[in-house]
Amino acid sequence: MNRAALLAVVLNFVIIGGLPVFFFRRDGKLNLMWWLTGGPFFICPLVLLGAHIGVVPISPLFSTLLGPYQDLLAVPFSLASLAPRHIVTYGAYRFIRHPFYSSFLLAFAAAALLLPHPVIVAFALYVLLILNLTAAGEEKKLRASELGSEYQAYMMRTGRFFPRWGRSS
Repeated sequence: MNRAALLAVVLNFVIIGGLPVFFFRRDGKLNLMWWLTGGPFFICPLVLLGAHIGVVPISPLFSTLLGPYQDLLAVPFSLASLAPRHIVTYGAYRFIRHPFYSSFLLAFAAAALLLPHPVIVAFALYVLLILNLTAAGEEKKLRASELGSEYQAYMMRTGRFFPRWGRSS
């Protein structure tokens, strides 16, 4: 595992882990759902570091699944995950409804590319499921709000986590 790629992916998770401090949950209430959603974001970098130092055993199949390009593929995913800087109503939101969640998914894609270990792949699938459930709940509230019809139209032209190519916005 390339140290620079490992550093990029682990730092990515450190930045994501800091988001609640800087952007969310000013009320200080980190409920069970928050921990269920956030848990993999704290554990994944520990698994990566553990694999790097030899504490977490890895199969040669998982360490070389993508050959010599494995580390190189992880870095762009990690960098793309960090691209959204703040929540806005333009830019990324023109194409996707949840750019923060998209960046989280890209972080797990980077981790899985860097080390396609069953634990990390399981975390990636879990995070995809839990963020999908969380986003669906948020969208349900928005559709029931006074902006419901406008949000419904927005949903029809944008993807939840990834752009809907071929649709005009």
